[in-house]
Amino acid sequence: MKSKKGYIVGFVYNNEGKITDSYSNILISNSQDSNNVYRASGFVNENTGIIENGYSASQIKNAMNTQMNFSGVDEKGNPRIEGTYINCYFFNKAYEDSEENTDNSMETQYKTGAILIPSPDEESLFYGFAVANGENDGIWKVEEDKGIFLVSTNFVSISHRYIHYVDDENFGGVTGEDDQGKYILPYATLTFTDKTLEIDTALGGAYNPIIISDAQEFIEVTGTSQSSYIKEYYNSSVIWGTYRL
Repeated sequence: MKSKKGYIVGFVYNNEGKITDSYSNILISNSQDSNNVYRASGFVNENTGIIENGYSASQIKNAMNTQMNFSGVDEKGNPRIEGTYINCYFFNKAYEDSEENTDNSMETQYKTGAILIPSPDEESLFYGFAVANGENDGIWKVEEDKGIFLVSTNFVSISHRYIHYVDDENFGGVTGEDDQGKYILPYATLTFTDKTLEIDTALGGAYNPIIISDAQEFIEVTGTSQSSYIKEYYNSSVIWGTYRL
């Protein structure tokens, strides 16, 4: 990624809230056609909020003190790190497989809160990350020669959706289901028109997880739901199926 405006960030420019389980992985370069990138950061420019379980594999193609692998600095070169960093890491290829306990990167010198990872495919280095043991039983996954990445970015789920209507004479007010309470997605196998792809959209399956949006829905899916579809996934002693919070 290149810029001619002087600022460039790998993931988010300004964080005032909370970011969890996110990563960036791009090249930030000062090539001939982008030689005005004075301030660059691999993940966030200014953090006054919370970043938890964040990872930057973005490579900064310069060693200036205004170019950092994870965090950002202001126009005077002061780090913009007023917020909280929890289990945040960065990979700097210049220190790949290093056995040293520290490095000379500006990120480490400024003590921003992000920690150098010498090997991005070493699971034990990512303390605090929920790493999957199987295919989809975690938030992160580590593969040799590929490094760590989010499971969800490579696995597409399709939530069931209600059909809603808007009364044109009372726009923005009345909405509702159709008379038969139908869904856009059937609780069956969805076959695309070219018939080369089929997706099982059964509620509770891997492609259509049961959504839990509040405490009441959590109670229902663990044994009190009146839905015949959800009742299929629990008995008096065991709960199964696929869920998303």
